[in-house]
Amino acid sequence: MEFMIVEWLINESDLSPGEKVEARFELAEKYLKRGKSLIDEDVIQACEKLYKSVEEAIKALAIAERLSEAGEADEPTTCGGGLRFS
Repeated sequence: MEFMIVEWLINESDLSPGEKVEARFELAEKYLKRGKSLIDEDVIQACEKLYKSVEEAIKALAIAERLSEAGEADEPTTCGGGLRFS
């Protein structure tokens, strides 16, 4: 739930692109730590958290590099969704 609230705040606030990049990298790091901690307990949950970590890092990079797909980074996603590069 905490992660969903943080993502909502990133998407709905008037953060500058630099602040969004920083927030997304922080979120990616939290997902990474949580995913690592779940590996021995629940592999499925661990994989979902690790996937979200990579997704958040890619979103941050898209914003940082000012890619046209960066606007999609503000759209909520579920596992398996996310940015699509052509």
